[in-house]
Amino acid sequence: VELLTRHDQDSDFATDVCVFKDGLDPVTGHRYLEEIAFEVISEQSERLVKEKALRMHRRGVRRIFTIWVKSHRVCEWSPENQTWRPLEAIAQIEDPCLVTPLAVAALLDAAVADNAVVQALAAKGNPEIRRREAEAEARGRAEGTTEGEARGAAKSILKFLEARGVAVSPAQREEILSCRDLDRLDLWLSRVALTSSVDEVLAEG
Repeated sequence: VELLTRHDQDSDFATDVCVFKDGLDPVTGHRYLEEIAFEVISEQSERLVKEKALRMHRRGVRRIFTIWVKSHRVCEWSPENQTWRPLEAIAQIEDPCLVTPLAVAALLDAAVADNAVVQALAAKGNPEIRRREAEAEARGRAEGTTEGEARGAAKSILKFLEARGVAVSPAQREEILSCRDLDRLDLWLSRVALTSSVDEVLAEG
């Protein structure tokens, strides 16, 4: 951000945000020129912004974008037409410099920007994102195991009751099948052989 690039002898200004290659350019011995430049426009005139775009492109910046704060729009500089091309909010900016396409809406909406950051970090293999994904996967496996055990125990209770000829109402069947408390299901299962009604099986305590 805020990199200083002299585009002409009489031009000395900073791009607001840019993407450039790491390391030093062997031709110049200095940092590489911006590949992509973003200008945030609030008070600047369109004439001045156009002049900046012309100079940046002439210097070699491949792509130049403007974010117009007041009109809430994003544009890309068109060297062929020498004008700004509006981008739709639903569009995406794709470029070899970006690890994942950047939603235009992310340049206009903070919530969408947060999502774009997360997606980019995930695409880069960020260690913290990977750790969180691994934890979520582990929780999912654990919850899946518990879910399976609970379903199995509930079905066993119903089979025992059926084998003993104990009537089970639809509400009682739903209570048994929807229970995910393994301790409670074990208690109910231990009661099945000793009680003659579902109410006794499901009694509290």
